[in-house]
Amino acid sequence: MLSHLPGLEKLQIGLSSPVPNRDFESELLHMQIATHSVTLPNLRWFSFWGISTYLEALLPHMATPLLRTFNIHFFNQPNFSVPRLLQFMTITKNLRFNGAKLLFHHEEVAAFVYSRVGGRESKFNVEIICEHLDSQVSSMAQTFSVLSPLFSAVEDLTLDYKVHNLSSEWRNQADRTRWRELLGSFRSVKTLRVHNGLVGELSRCLRLDGEPPMEILPKLKELVCPAGSLADSAFAKFIHEREVAGQPVNLIGEAFPVGRTSYTLISSTGILDIDPDPVPP
Repeated sequence: MLSHLPGLEKLQIGLSSPVPNRDFESELLHMQIATHSVTLPNLRWFSFWGISTYLEALLPHMATPLLRTFNIHFFNQPNFSVPRLLQFMTITKNLRFNGAKLLFHHEEVAAFVYSRVGGRESKFNVEIICEHLDSQVSSMAQTFSVLSPLFSAVEDLTLDYKVHNLSSEWRNQADRTRWRELLGSFRSVKTLRVHNGLVGELSRCLRLDGEPPMEILPKLKELVCPAGSLADSAFAKFIHEREVAGQPVNLIGEAFPVGRTSYTLISSTGILDIDPDPVPP
């Protein structure tokens, strides 16, 4: 059907709920989709909602040479494997990036990737519906570690966070290995901005336990955190090790380095508008 719509500029494909049958998921990648490969020469915007396995089965049958915006909404799932997504985006030449934001929210985790630093419209979005921080970090780490070649030019990375009303279980420390895997997808980052709610997580992630000091974020030059979070010297050892290694990192304190952005997400319950953090009186 799509082959008869060469002028199509926007396309949304999705499932209404997760696929419950795991045998179906495992077989999906090995079955032939009952359609020929389709080129959509004018498609500029594409949105997918579902599970990663279905997206992986779909993408080899699509060519979108002029695609400029790609939105992905994944249901929660134990494992994410997206090698065909990497291949699809690699040959889609308009999808090149220089800045990224990650938002950890109590209903889902979202990534917004921009063609230039300071851009207002993200060109690649990934939203994953899961509640707990450890699951959010793990899901993004699995997805982005595969896609890391696409982020080789990303120089500006923001880690944002929104306060929640859930139990303290959500605040359990995320696995340090997963944090390092996630940040390892952005090896060219020069400026990292961190919300106050994630300073503790990041300081644990950057703590060296015998690893080479340049193992993670090797090109980092600026670490921007809330001014009040600098007093406990959370990053003192990391900063010292980088200076000794000849790659100094400038630790910058700002009142609101992160948190003054509004977001619109599509959650399992509908459109979710997220306001900026309130300014203290």
